[in-house]
Amino acid sequence: MRLILTIAIVAPIAFAPALRAQRTDTSTAPDTTWRVRVRNEVNAAEHRRRAALLDHDANALAHTLAEDFVEVTLNGDRTRATNLADTRAGRVKWMRLVVTDETVTIFDSLTAAVAGVLDGGGTYDDRPFARYSRFLRVYLRRDGQWRNIAAANVPLPHDSTGAPNGRNVADTCRAASKTP
Repeated sequence: MRLILTIAIVAPIAFAPALRAQRTDTSTAPDTTWRVRVRNEVNAAEHRRRAALLDHDANALAHTLAEDFVEVTLNGDRTRATNLADTRAGRVKWMRLVVTDETVTIFDSLTAAVAGVLDGGGTYDDRPFARYSRFLRVYLRRDGQWRNIAAANVPLPHDSTGAPNGRNVADTCRAASKTP
């Protein structure tokens, strides 16, 4: 009896994401009005997030990140609190964020993902950094607003000089630190 009860409780939880994805898979469906609206809203949220980073605006950034936001990086996980604290304190200062190959995947009216390639730079604790990576950000619609709930970044391969796209990393950092 205990086994049956356990299965009855665990099975719906374990298989819910797969069933939901199957039920709402519209990846091959043509765009409809709601899909166009959702794509535009998610793009706008992503642009607000980037603007907040470039403006070093922790308050604007706070409006784009979900309370339970987590970002997975090579240096470990970062939370909403970590991102906001570093921005408020001026520890991280993005000077350049260039995104290419960006796509928005809509899973349903409440869930979307943004993927692309980031070529950016700035300073962290007044030391220049450059980032060339593939990213994935997941957005959920909560209380009528699109919030970034999860993110992951994977560094992209560098050329034989150690620079992304054949550019010198030191030049990238110098250019980033001079960009207004």
